[in-house]
Amino acid sequence: MAAVETRGDSGASEPSESPSSKDCKASSSPTQSASWLVGDVVWSKIPGHPWWPSMVSYDPNTAVSFKYKGRARYYHVQFFGQDPFRGWVSERSILKFEGRRFK
Repeated sequence: MAAVETRGDSGASEPSESPSSKDCKASSSPTQSASWLVGDVVWSKIPGHPWWPSMVSYDPNTAVSFKYKGRARYYHVQFFGQDPFRGWVSERSILKFEGRRFK
């Protein structure tokens, strides 16, 4: 499960399919090691969509780049493209960006 937010002409964010905030534990603590760091360019996958290049970033609402839902870790990513999409993606749905191809 992942969340995608978009910014329309009105400038308002529209959340879609996000892990429940009461079920998630936000974290940006340096004592918790993250697989991906803010600024890392990665391939991200949202269910129903193809893999897409994106960058790990801070969520502007919570100022954290990753959080937990149970044992699953989610990262906040900004998708590259003409429309500014961003959202929370499961760690299992992120791969290292190495150009056009990935394994």
